[in-house]
Amino acid sequence: MAIAYTDAEIQGMMAESKHAPSGTDRCVRLHPKRGHRERQVDLSSPSGTEYRLILRENRMNAFNFSVILAVRRLRSNVQGRHDRHSS
Repeated sequence: MAIAYTDAEIQGMMAESKHAPSGTDRCVRLHPKRGHRERQVDLSSPSGTEYRLILRENRMNAFNFSVILAVRRLRSNVQGRHDRHSS
């Protein structure tokens, strides 16, 4: 099932503060996957919305990377990407 957000909902999610578990800055090592290295960090917000930050780096070229912010809907196991920045 596709998830659709309005522009206002997306702007609200982008503006919302997000908190990573303590010690996250020390453990953001990328793990090998097929053709790239990746790390996922779960984030939370004061409203209870859960987010996941996904970091990906190409194995051959460290300047080829992606940063993806995914949002998890409350009471759902569906995760949707809501913003992505690639080099």
